[in-house]
Amino acid sequence: MAGRTTTGSLAGWTSRLHEQPSDGPFVMPLGASRAALMGAAGGGAITPITATGGDSTDTYTEGAFDYKSHIFLNSGNFIVSDAGSDGLVEFIIVAGGASGGQSSVNFGIGGGGAGGTQVYVDQTVTAQTYALVIGGGGASVTGAKGNNGTDSTGFSLTKTGGGGGGGNGSAALPQDGGSGGGQAAQDSGPWADPGDGVAGEGNNGGDAYWDDPSNNVGGGGGGGAGAVGGTGAASASAATGGNGGVGIANTFNDGSSDYYGGGGGASPCRPPATLTDGTGGNGGGGAATHGDTPAVAGTANTGGGGGGSSGNYYISPFTAASGAGGKGIVIVRYRLT
Repeated sequence: MAGRTTTGSLAGWTSRLHEQPSDGPFVMPLGASRAALMGAAGGGAITPITATGGDSTDTYTEGAFDYKSHIFLNSGNFIVSDAGSDGLVEFIIVAGGASGGQSSVNFGIGGGGAGGTQVYVDQTVTAQTYALVIGGGGASVTGAKGNNGTDSTGFSLTKTGGGGGGGNGSAALPQDGGSGGGQAAQDSGPWADPGDGVAGEGNNGGDAYWDDPSNNVGGGGGGGAGAVGGTGAASASAATGGNGGVGIANTFNDGSSDYYGGGGGASPCRPPATLTDGTGGNGGGGAATHGDTPAVAGTANTGGGGGGSSGNYYISPFTAASGAGGKGIVIVRYRLT
């Protein structure tokens, strides 16, 4: 299929909106939409696409145009029976988020990375069936690194599942993914590096921080589609887990701004220091916990990463699970007017 993906600002793109370039898909500036471009560039009347598929559909007005959206919460087929006068669609593909890491001993634990997230506009479709696969979130864990999310695919494109958050020890390192898992650390320093994100889909996980000589530690937040995971913090009297990286905003669902691809928050250690759990990134990221409370899962159909969970070994070896990753989503829309 023809088209282009976007990664920069809107400036300079409006004059090229109606081109059909040969150098790859038209990738939107993150968080932007074709409506924003078309509002500046203008556009004539069209004969709309006729299509079916999705768990639900919606029609709405954004800017100067009416749109129809097809929302795929689960895998399914986008069936085009008539490509209309221009055959142009735009869509967002979000992979499954990863779960956070977990340790029942006193370590700062990493948040799960968000599923790879990318927006496409000016994609040409023809009268055929397009199979869309929605990636699942990584399952929650105890005593281990987080599980990666699974990929979402459609229109001959693949977005990468999020990378699991770091857990306890060198056998539980943060994982690479669409966005990378957050770094974990013990009372003598961090293990390895945070997980790497995929360029164009997400960002790296955040760094853990270890305070010497107090041995207080804050884990690193999971990477988000819009920002690197937050860095942990620690001092002689307190420790804070890094926040999950923020996701990106998109309007394709119903014309209002929704966020996708937030990273999971990271957990801190160790008592009696004042402990503050990392929050999930806007876009469905789950918050971290410490002690015997399970961490928060990434929100379903946002690709959000799950929160990390750290036990309190000096009170009892709690094994509260980390937060699972959130399932992905695909939303396809096209102009009606």
